[in-house]
Amino acid sequence: MSSLWDTEKKKHLERIARDKEVGYIDIRIIDLLEAINRIEALYTTSSCSGRIAIIDSDWPWEKDDTFTVFKSHEKISENDIKTIIEMMPKERYWLMVRGPILHVIAKDLESAKKLLRLARESGFKHSGVMDVTSTGYLVELISSSQITMPLRDKYAIYVDKENLHMLIMLSNEILENSWLRINKLKEKIESW
Repeated sequence: MSSLWDTEKKKHLERIARDKEVGYIDIRIIDLLEAINRIEALYTTSSCSGRIAIIDSDWPWEKDDTFTVFKSHEKISENDIKTIIEMMPKERYWLMVRGPILHVIAKDLESAKKLLRLARESGFKHSGVMDVTSTGYLVELISSSQITMPLRDKYAIYVDKENLHMLIMLSNEILENSWLRINKLKEKIESW
């Protein structure tokens, strides 16, 4: 008879296989997910390799009446952003750049602690155990790399051409750094 742990891990691995097949999973994080999921005491539940997004919202932390105007898991160009900031927002356009985030269920506390140690050594400094569930320890692995910056509101554009160029370079640099962290963690996980 299989345990709740085995049932949940199997269910999540089947979902990942389906998501991979249809292209829902960020290609840059697949190898890390597979490395984590090969470990008997771990399985992943969600992930993102990092992203650059523009939202239309009064404030970036609000969830109601917030609309995603643009999102990319790859590097962006000035044209991607220029086209958007020329359009009138409903409230305010915010550039939001985020590093990688993963949610992993660890079967036991020792596995959760080991995963956290490896993650922090790989640059996922804001990681921790988020919850203890009936199936194990929910571990969030998150990078501290981020930018949140207003781009424009209904009355004015906040960034000029020169600053936009620099902002794009910094945003892309955060993504590149995120991908290095993902690879570093994958290497550490493979030597589990």
